[in-house]
Amino acid sequence: MDQAPDLNDALARLKAFRLTWNPGDIIDEQSGLSADDIDTLISFVDDFPSSD
Repeated sequence: MDQAPDLNDALARLKAFRLTWNPGDIIDEQSGLSADDIDTLISFVDDFPSSD
């Protein structure tokens, strides 16, 4: 990879993916990843101060 991925682009894709799941849904049985886990990550990134 020549260039680091853009965090804003990645976050937008993660948010769009999250919208395809209901709250509490398990996205991956093996790892236990849930829609609520993604909500937690999105909230953290949204609340983190940006250096823009």
